[in-house]
This record gives sequence, structure tokens and C-alpha cells, in this order.
Amino acid sequence: RMDRLTARLRGLVSQRQQLLAEQGFADVAEQRRHVPPEQRLPYVVVLFDRWEGFFQAYDALDGGRLVQAWQQLIQEGAAVGLRVVMTGDRSLTLGRMSTLLDDKMVLRMIDPSDFQAVGLTPREVPTSMPDGRAFRGDGARETQVALLAEDPAGTAQVAALQAIGREAQRRFADLPRE
Repeated sequence: RMDRLTARLRGLVSQRQQLLAEQGFADVAEQRRHVPPEQRLPYVVVLFDRWEGFFQAYDALDGGRLVQAWQQLIQEGAAVGLRVVMTGDRSLTLGRMSTLLDDKMVLRMIDPSDFQAVGLTPREVPTSMPDGRAFRGDGARETQVALLAEDPAGTAQVAALQAIGREAQRRFADLPRE
């Protein structure tokens, strides 16, 4: 399945690169500014959880082909509207991955030196951080991540997100696109 997903996303990136080049646009944002709403390319968002597990499973397989493919997707995808939201451990803040990710958000970490990925020195890191507190890479901006439901379990959060989606569909399904 991972091979098929990766191939499909690579095909999408390639197809969009060709389409944008044919139309004379540098990226999807420019294309969306200059064409009628019905012709605008939609953004594609991929939620990728636990990079370190993926890396461990696929880096030694077939010369790391899938790891390299995903790094290429992250690098080339942004221009054509492919956005990857990725979670992971400190391995995302090191090496090639750290250079590929434009916007970083670091939640509580065991080692204060891990916050250097967002521009904080170990002595600038608070000694106590409440759940959901993070720092972002654009100037070490402090951020709070909210829960969608009181229960912090992943299944409860997914259920809350699905309920929000159903409610939005119920309330806004009949609105004209414009």
C-alpha cells in the first residue's frame, strides 16, 4: 500500500508540474490567483504520523527508495499544492529532514537542546510546559495546541473531528460555492 500511495502522489506532483509549466505558472498559488475558481487546482494535504517509524521500516528496504521518494515529495510537492503535515521525534530536526520542513512546531521534549530546531537555546526552554504547549520555528513563537474533546485519546479526538465535519456538512452543504 505504501508503494501505491507513494507512486500515486509522485504521479500527482509530476502531472501538476507539467500542467503548471504548460500554463506558465511558477506554482499553484500563482495559478489559483489567475484562473477562475472552477479551474483552480485544489491543495492536497497528507497527514503523516511518526516519521521515525516509517524511516526505521523503510530506510534499509530497497536502498531506502521510499524514504527518498517521500523526501522528494516534501521538497517538490509544496510548489504544486501538496502539503505534508508530519509528526515525529527528534529525527525530524536532524539531517536532511530538518531542511525540507518549512514550518516546525516542537512540543515538550526530554532534551532541551532539541528546541534548537526552532531557534531556542536550552536555557531559553521553559522548565515546565503544560500539555499542548509548543514552540514554532518562525521566531520561536509560543503556541498552544487545543483538544477537540476533553478526552485526549486519539480515538476521542478523531470522533470529535468527524462530528465537526458532519455538522459543517449539515450546516453548509447547500451554500453556493461563491
